[in-house]
Amino acid sequence: MEFNTAFTLPRRLAFWDACPLRGRIAIVLPCRHRPFVMECDNDDTVVKTLHWAGFFSGWEPASLRLWAGLAATAERVFDIGAYTGIYGLLAATCSGSSRVACVEGCGRNHARLVHNVSINGLADRITCLHAVAVRASGPAVLHERYAADGILSSVHSMTRAGGEPIAVDGIAADDLAARLGWAQPDLVKIDVEGAEPEVLAGMRRSLADAAPDILLEANSGAALARSLAEMPAGYRCFAIDEQALAVHELSADVIGVDRGRNYLLTVRHAAPDLAAMLVADASR
Repeated sequence: MEFNTAFTLPRRLAFWDACPLRGRIAIVLPCRHRPFVMECDNDDTVVKTLHWAGFFSGWEPASLRLWAGLAATAERVFDIGAYTGIYGLLAATCSGSSRVACVEGCGRNHARLVHNVSINGLADRITCLHAVAVRASGPAVLHERYAADGILSSVHSMTRAGGEPIAVDGIAADDLAARLGWAQPDLVKIDVEGAEPEVLAGMRRSLADAAPDILLEANSGAALARSLAEMPAGYRCFAIDEQALAVHELSADVIGVDRGRNYLLTVRHAAPDLAAMLVADASR
């Protein structure tokens, strides 16, 4: 049986039970980066999907290409909602000098993230924080929930979507750079399962002063609209089409109804720049 990304959850579970994936898995992505590995005990949905479906089409191929292109010239990167580290590791291996801060609130995810950074010898360039990004720094409550397949779930928003409430450090992105002794970031990824407006509200100074590129996950048009309401004027919003390896700029009248998942928010790049990043390594 071959894995297919169109599998229903029961079929995915059956496949992963029949074909367990364990050990240090080499990550070879459709973009320019130095090799790295990620640990899997048949429990990391990203690693399993990338491995079994193929690195060129299995999981967010367009977003990974865009991120790699942006990370190649970024100096300071924030990966907010880092899960087990795929985007943070990619950012560090696309550049020889950038510094990356990975923020992850889920305890199991954070432990695996720290391990993945360590086994790749990147602890000097990637800082891992067991925290959540919030509107204002201070104690926070995370509602931790795990998916039916027992994987290390990225579903841990600040909203009450069920799950066990866990006390965790909350830090505004505007305060994170100061805590690290860095200048403000020039590239940010936000994947926080519904808490995007909270994160963006906590980085207003960074948005105004540094205008970083932002790779944003929003699971509905309404969620995207709420996030964009927190953005300063001048940012453009591009929907990322993972299957077509393309981006298209969204106008105000479709933002509330767009059914995409990942978006690039930028003041620095136009459509031709982004298109070039998407095709640069398509023949690999």
